[in-house]
Amino acid sequence: TMKRVKSVLLNLLLLTLALAGVGTAGEVSTIFFSDFSTSELPPEISPMHETRWSVEKGVLTGRPATAAQQKKNKETTAGHFGHNAKMFLRSSFVDAVIEFDFRFEEEDRTVVFVGNAPGRSHLFNLSLAPEKASLMRFQDKKLAGDTKEILAEVPVRLHARKWHTVKVVMQGPAVTV
Repeated sequence: TMKRVKSVLLNLLLLTLALAGVGTAGEVSTIFFSDFSTSELPPEISPMHETRWSVEKGVLTGRPATAAQQKKNKETTAGHFGHNAKMFLRSSFVDAVIEFDFRFEEEDRTVVFVGNAPGRSHLFNLSLAPEKASLMRFQDKKLAGDTKEILAEVPVRLHARKWHTVKVVMQGPAVTV
């Protein structure tokens, strides 16, 4: 439980949020690409839990929900309250390569990328903190006794106010970062 709400600011750099998918017949196509050259949020991006997203000067920026909205979310939903900027990118694919750049505005922040699967949400997450990156497999709630599992954890140096590039490749049962 969070005792104090921290303001989280996440920036995604222009020309870098790209999602290429591989369909069932092996064809490769770009599912989503944006250079964030307009001030409009692309229609494929859906803010979650009333978190606030904007596009300014080629950068997509996410902010947590307001304190009042977080309180309302806590009263009406289970689990996610809007403490951190969250969004959903509508897409459908079998395998994919996802590339994006990000930066923290403050030293003590974390970026979390969640990979979902058809018929199941929260397949895995990639957590990027200033000094550690980790890849975790979520439990399959349909399997009795299945639990979350840390697949990899490595030390990193991700400085605030500096851009960092991430490439996630999802191919069959494998995830490579």
